[in-house]
Amino acid sequence: MAKTQVTQYITLECTVQINGILPVQSIHPLNLNAPVMFMPAGTTVIGGEINYIFDVGDPGNPDAYWGVVYVPADGELHDFPVVIEYPATLTTTRADAPISPKTGATHAKERTATDAWVIAEEDDYRITVLGVTKTMTGSGTPSNPGFGVSAIVIVDSTQPHWSGELDFCRVANIAWNGAPLDCSLCNLEFEPFITGGSNTPENVWLRGSGATLRITEDDYVGTSDTAVTCVVGRPIVHSFSGLHVTDMDGADLSDLVIWFTGAQWYNANTEEWEYRGYTLAEWQALTLVPNYGLYSWDESPPPDGALRTLATAGFYIDRDSARAHQLDGFAETA
Repeated sequence: MAKTQVTQYITLECTVQINGILPVQSIHPLNLNAPVMFMPAGTTVIGGEINYIFDVGDPGNPDAYWGVVYVPADGELHDFPVVIEYPATLTTTRADAPISPKTGATHAKERTATDAWVIAEEDDYRITVLGVTKTMTGSGTPSNPGFGVSAIVIVDSTQPHWSGELDFCRVANIAWNGAPLDCSLCNLEFEPFITGGSNTPENVWLRGSGATLRITEDDYVGTSDTAVTCVVGRPIVHSFSGLHVTDMDGADLSDLVIWFTGAQWYNANTEEWEYRGYTLAEWQALTLVPNYGLYSWDESPPPDGALRTLATAGFYIDRDSARAHQLDGFAETA
């Protein structure tokens, strides 16, 4: 058995996008995994143009304050990258389990491999915003960190407002160690906890698209305060671009059907999770990003076709496909 350990970081990356249409309809604040928060701090005029001011972090705590950002009132989305790095140890274990007495494995089924991330609860972690990196005290750092987004959307109908569909802000390009989330099933409606009366015909929504979450309204919501929140976990993303099953000449058996046990799709007709088999060529073109099992918006039962990925994975050659290719060990038996 061979075992290796590499100390590195589990890295969360995202881009905060704030809309330059925020008269008084605003986010108070937008929080990403405390203490990262974008807090409105008034307006100013730069070059003759109104700019909305946001403090990033806590101005009263230099150890958790990254500075000020300015959002021009130009109707455009403005990007602010955020990186959070949790120290972790990647442990990789490889072992051979020969079926017959021999010195080593000669078949794939005789070899096992296990990767595991271990996050120390007391280690410090790093947050980078606006190009500034702060080291945060790690006491109480979760052993399985997730990603949370929360905001209070405050609207005052006595002030100028925007009618029609509007994204107050977005959290875009959310990825763990480069593995993107799939937020496509997120469609959460939030009712206000404070209203100004009957002039609140609409609610605030949190909607997902790809690796992006949008805090949005379908139409003007009226005087109100609305809390928006969600939590997501770290995805297990499977990519198969390096998967090969070859013949004796080293050529891929592209139309060989293979089953994979590291992902399941939900079948609403049978109300069961199912594995799938695809040809080698189809697997090589796939990257599986889960859209279920990690998110606070997960429905029960899952929607038809929902995808969850699993930590334990294996491949099996389809029997009928193997026989069609005349592979050894798959001959017809009486």
